[in-house]
Amino acid sequence: DPSIEREVESAVEHGEQTSHLALAPQAIREIYNRISQHVGTPEAPVPVLASSGCRYFLRQIVDPSIRNLYFLSHNEVPSEVRVVSLGVIR
Repeated sequence: DPSIEREVESAVEHGEQTSHLALAPQAIREIYNRISQHVGTPEAPVPVLASSGCRYFLRQIVDPSIRNLYFLSHNEVPSEVRVVSLGVIR
């Protein structure tokens, strides 16, 4: 959902050497719960398309609790690969 991406991207604080996510613990829990409710605990790998600005931080939110969940940005998917959407995490 673009609103999740916007929330994460707007909470990223960039330093000289690193960037970190400055979200309140409750907001992080809500994002985690939204992702968890949608994907559950997958047995097989599940790719999630997200903007390049938030995918790293989304991975940090769910790792290591939800295994087999991989966040990719749109530009990481080769153009010859057909993407079939199974839903939107809201």
